[in-house]
Amino acid sequence: METEPVTDDDRELVRLAEELLAKCHVPGRHRCSSALRTTSGEVYTGINLIAGGRADVHSEQAAYANAVAAGDDDVATSVAVMYEDDDASKPMQVEPACGVCREFFYTFAPEVDIIFPRDNELEKAPLSALLPVKQ
Repeated sequence: METEPVTDDDRELVRLAEELLAKCHVPGRHRCSSALRTTSGEVYTGINLIAGGRADVHSEQAAYANAVAAGDDDVATSVAVMYEDDDASKPMQVEPACGVCREFFYTFAPEVDIIFPRDNELEKAPLSALLPVKQ
């Protein structure tokens, strides 16, 4: 899979996602946050909402909803962060978009680049490289 190194703007997305999670984290309730940058350069954040099943809202979905509400939904890059083991005494870590969020972005922002960890480094790749072949 071809990837790109993250930029300073990408690192800022990580920082903003971490800032939101530090502010809103509730174990088992709000355990993941996201930040996305649109092609306009604006950044939108979101926190996940664990309701216990099908009513859960993922943080990437929340961030995207905030972008849509602002009329700015052409997403360029997205990142998600979580505390290790949902424990705020442990470090935050970048998490790759889950399968649900990859499918979500395939529907609403198929050109998005996703930031993810690999070999103790952050990289980014287009969503298409992270999904199985679509027919």
